[in-house]
Amino acid sequence: AGFNSACFFCFILLLIRLGAGVSAPPPPPDNFRYCSFLNPAPSPVSAINFGLEIAEGDICGVLVDGARMVTPGILALVRQAVALHPRAIVASVGFHIGPEHQSISVRKGYDQTVEDALLESIDWPAAPYRLFDISTFAGSSPNGWFSPMSESNALFMRRTLWRELGGYEEKFTSPGGGLANLDIFSRACALPETRLIVLLGEGTFHQIHGGVSANSASGKWHEMHSEYVEIRGHAYSIPNIKPLFIGSVNEHCARGVAWSANRVAAYPLHIPPLRD
Repeated sequence: AGFNSACFFCFILLLIRLGAGVSAPPPPPDNFRYCSFLNPAPSPVSAINFGLEIAEGDICGVLVDGARMVTPGILALVRQAVALHPRAIVASVGFHIGPEHQSISVRKGYDQTVEDALLESIDWPAAPYRLFDISTFAGSSPNGWFSPMSESNALFMRRTLWRELGGYEEKFTSPGGGLANLDIFSRACALPETRLIVLLGEGTFHQIHGGVSANSASGKWHEMHSEYVEIRGHAYSIPNIKPLFIGSVNEHCARGVAWSANRVAAYPLHIPPLRD
């Protein structure tokens, strides 16, 4: 997705056609367009780069994995965040709907029926911030808001930064992209004179859908990490960057914020000073 300097939001949905019989989408609103990506590979990275190339906004964001729900204030907060620094990297924190990371909960009977009942119990979408009440932190942020994160599933930067990075690395050919999203976040944080800004009080919420990694009971880490090492020549490590936070704490995310603050004291951060 992208939006221009006039803050007009323009959303792009890539329809990755995996075979015949895909039904046509409904007519989009004026600030939304569908784009077909034909003959895709098992990895989505080439489709993501295609979307970044055709996005028209000055600020571009990538929401990886369509099986996610997003709190409604995220784009408004992104707009404020990018104004704080000329080379801002704006990241959201990820959550899994359900009592545990879904790779664990699926072993205990968690499925779409259970998830649908959870969503009905909070009266979503009438009360979207109640998603925090029925979710847990994703594996990318296992220690909560204030500890190092390995990736963001709604990542925003100015177009110039995306181009400086060269987009996503298309050597990640594993189904689902392997560690491509961790790689782009790590490389973005390593760019000179950037500022990582994490959104507080907003988030993305992973839904169960039988995905390659998050919903896999067996796990694919070794396989995906081996691909990463082959591409980068070294083991993966979480970016050791202390972010700036922007946002507000509502009654639904307050418990997670308090838990995260307590985790900071117990987690060895060893974070260098913020870069100016």
